[in-house]
Amino acid sequence: MVAGRKRGPTSAASEDTPTRYKKRAYGHSCLACRERKIKCEEVDSPPCKGCRESNTVCEPVERARVSKRSKDTETTLASFEKRLRRLESLADLPHSPSDSPLHTHGTLGAVEGPLSSHHHSGGPGSVPHTGRRYDDDMDDDLGHDQDDRDRDHDHDHHDDHEPHEPEGLGRPRYDLGSAARPVYHGELSMFDEVGKSAAASPRGFESESPQSWTEERLRAAARLRHRYATAEEGEAWMDAYFSWASPVYAVVHRPIFIRDMALDGPYFSDFLLIMIYISGIRFSAGMSDREREQRGEQYVGLMLSMLADETMGPGKITTIQALLGLGGRQSAVGKTTQAWMLTGMAIRMMQDMGLHLPVDENKFSAEDRDMRNRLFWSAYCWDKTMSLTLGREPSLASRPGLSPDSLPDDPDDDIYWHPVLPGQPLPLGQPYPKCKLLKTFTLRHLSKLNLILESILTNMYSPMRPNARSLSFIRSASDKLESWRRDLPTELKIEAPMVPTASPPSNIVILNLLYHTIRILIYRPLLTANSQSALASSALNECRNAASGTHDVLSLWGRTFGPTNQHFLFVYCCFIAAGVDILLIRTGNPFVRDEAFQRVHLSLDILEQASTQGPGIRRGIVNIRSQLDRVTKGELTYAKEPAPVGLVDGPAAPVDQSLTGGAAGPAADAPAQDLSWFAEGDLWDHQTLIDILGAAPISTQDPFAFNTDGLPF
Repeated sequence: MVAGRKRGPTSAASEDTPTRYKKRAYGHSCLACRERKIKCEEVDSPPCKGCRESNTVCEPVERARVSKRSKDTETTLASFEKRLRRLESLADLPHSPSDSPLHTHGTLGAVEGPLSSHHHSGGPGSVPHTGRRYDDDMDDDLGHDQDDRDRDHDHDHHDDHEPHEPEGLGRPRYDLGSAARPVYHGELSMFDEVGKSAAASPRGFESESPQSWTEERLRAAARLRHRYATAEEGEAWMDAYFSWASPVYAVVHRPIFIRDMALDGPYFSDFLLIMIYISGIRFSAGMSDREREQRGEQYVGLMLSMLADETMGPGKITTIQALLGLGGRQSAVGKTTQAWMLTGMAIRMMQDMGLHLPVDENKFSAEDRDMRNRLFWSAYCWDKTMSLTLGREPSLASRPGLSPDSLPDDPDDDIYWHPVLPGQPLPLGQPYPKCKLLKTFTLRHLSKLNLILESILTNMYSPMRPNARSLSFIRSASDKLESWRRDLPTELKIEAPMVPTASPPSNIVILNLLYHTIRILIYRPLLTANSQSALASSALNECRNAASGTHDVLSLWGRTFGPTNQHFLFVYCCFIAAGVDILLIRTGNPFVRDEAFQRVHLSLDILEQASTQGPGIRRGIVNIRSQLDRVTKGELTYAKEPAPVGLVDGPAAPVDQSLTGGAAGPAADAPAQDLSWFAEGDLWDHQTLIDILGAAPISTQDPFAFNTDGLPF
């Protein structure tokens, strides 16, 4: 009855208490309470409450599980110590001082995170537990209310084993908090000691700045950013782009792009990455023409759908780069209207961002200034290419007071370039020799050459400058061009007799091709019957030499890489040279005709095979073949062909009166040309040349629109 009366209030009190009853482990009672089958309270501090009230001797029952855990504590600590030693040896950590007690927070504080996490997770490599002490403490559902007793055993075993602990070891810094949950105070915790000496941190765990990452590590991190393609496809297209397309104008600076792709920096965007996919697909091997077209158009559609969002906010460098690259791709596939508009959007965004203005050194960092300067000259060169190939006036004028020499040095200039032709052997028949890329170094000289080209286009081929085709300007432009050629470093020249055995990268090849094309553009206005006979013949000889130089460069490329992976400007330079060869076939002697025939057939072969990667050149192929057929078949009547990709649309500009060759005699400002090559008069028939040229300059609508009516072929 006494027991019953005591249990009633206790039960009522327990019902009123808000705390949840926590089930204890079996055997948690003294012998007297167990015999009376009553609840044994405060058994941890004998006598228990029931024995005090009943005035009974309290005899705690010896628990086998608790004793077993206590015996296993030494084994557990020994396992910890062994594992800590192994971690120290792997991480090359200094050993703790020999007099460091087990409770001190020594140098092992840095490795407590891995140790604690392994123990807590029970993953591979965790410490084996024979007594299940820590597992039981962290398991609420099993009902083990052992917090206080476990701490008592910890202190007991610490006192028992402290004299025997191994030297050079410290104890992991942890403690048990409420609800039997471990609370760690390590280096990742906000409760760690503030101002802790940096010397206590192990050398192997120091943080490393991403700026010091190697390119291999950056490429591995960038590999995870391919959202719109598989990692394998994306990496292959990036390699193709940076091998064949990127070096020409250097619109995308490869080291900074890879770095920001890995680290999500400001010079990377998905919009720009998709443009690289599109251009890389055009130069990728192992794809059929249909597959190349389908994949490319798929990504073009994706870019155009993203374009609205890209232009909603302030302009970005990556958006300009992507628009310029997409414009280049669209021009290569024949979508010239879209290419012209995309390039115009990029130029307008550049002007909106002030890239055409002097850079404020206080507003931008050195890297930002270099990127803005590099992008301006890249866009400047691409604008001249678009103007030249589409026959339109330039949209981006040169920046006054700034020279291309201000372009920063580039670490890519010193790397050795290797052609990316996966699964395909080089037509060269031998490994590609070492050749430096010289990307920015070439861009400097390409920009200087385009400054000359801009002057020629605006003064000689613009319909708004009808009186600019004077001999004085032609002489000045020719002198500037030859001065540029003389100052060109040897490693950038391709000319006899120092033609290399293997073709250099595409940027160096285009530099030489553009030089020969500009020579033709300078002297082509003199190919008219209104010019003096010697002047017209001299101009034709200059054009002939330039066409021969173009042939040599293209032949070197074909011997090395085959007729593939050619830039759009390759094709245009080949097209202009073929126009000169057609004229030589009509006027030259057998030797000149055979030489010109070989070059024209090479040009057609190059254009035909390159048209698979750039369908936009097919109109030029039709025009060249039509003119060649007219010569070989003896057809004399000129039928108007569709205007090819040529020079400025519109009527031909009037000829300067100094070129008329009338009664006034030779022009006073006629350039001093070496005419010794024409002394024998056996290269072509002079009168036939004048008759073919006609009384007007070559039509700017059609560079092959010669007057051939009534000639006795």
